[in-house]
Amino acid sequence: MVLALVAGLTAVAAPRLGAGVDEIRAWARQRELLAGLERARIEALDHDETVTLCGGTPQSGCEAQGWDDGWILFRGEVASGQAPEPEQLLARGRGAGPGHRVAAGTGAEGFEFAPNDWWHDTAGSITLCRDGVKVAGIEVAMTGRPRPADEKRGDPCD
Repeated sequence: MVLALVAGLTAVAAPRLGAGVDEIRAWARQRELLAGLERARIEALDHDETVTLCGGTPQSGCEAQGWDDGWILFRGEVASGQAPEPEQLLARGRGAGPGHRVAAGTGAEGFEFAPNDWWHDTAGSITLCRDGVKVAGIEVAMTGRPRPADEKRGDPCD
């Protein structure tokens, strides 16, 4: 009898637990990307050089569709499909994971932060999706300041 009760409760709770874990993963990815964008701003100012955060991997470089594979932070400008030199690489982030997708607004490859030109390719957005639905987002202002943008949670992903 006790086993049947535990099995019944587990069957009811398991889907909710899975959804909760997915929410935590989306939140963690959003925070990781926010931290990467903030670090890019700081690195550009501290080292007086252009710093880029883009979708892709250290091996493949920046790609507009590469956000699902992860992101890279490096010194220098976006060069489509060209991997940064190892000494340029500052950090890398993980990919989207099964059932998840990460997309930059208007197919942007990345965000460039220049030390003296805050209007330089920084404005845009990043959307985190799960099963075709928005679960988290990030807006990057023209000044390069990133912020969470979760007001459209639950909307369909484009």
